[in-house]
Amino acid sequence: MTGLKKTFDDLRAKNKKIAIVSGSILNIYEFFKSRYGVKADCVSFAAEILFDQNGEIVGGDFNNYDYEGKVEAIEKICGQMGISMKECAMVGDSRNDIFAFRKVGVSIAFNPKYPEVEKEANFVIKEKDLTKVLPLV
Repeated sequence: MTGLKKTFDDLRAKNKKIAIVSGSILNIYEFFKSRYGVKADCVSFAAEILFDQNGEIVGGDFNNYDYEGKVEAIEKICGQMGISMKECAMVGDSRNDIFAFRKVGVSIAFNPKYPEVEKEANFVIKEKDLTKVLPLV
């Protein structure tokens, strides 16, 4: 995503904490972290695929990040960081972000996939440049 590294660097420069709560796979984050140097303070993913030494899938860990499950994960992270949900800004793009949008202080629909996501967000960004979120947080 255009602007990913700059967004992380600018948020760090402003002493902002970065958390990633995603219905995606942790392994993808690990790849981008090592390749681009983008590291979140806290991560929670719906799945982590486990591999053996030969690269074969041997299992995985899975969480429920549909709707309320994502809210619970964000609440837990906010608790760990010592902030309230209203002090949290969230960037999301899908229906499973809607419940969390209703709980956080700032909700940003970033290239949303569905019109109902736009309706629930405080702000909507329809550009593929993550730096566009910076003035909003």
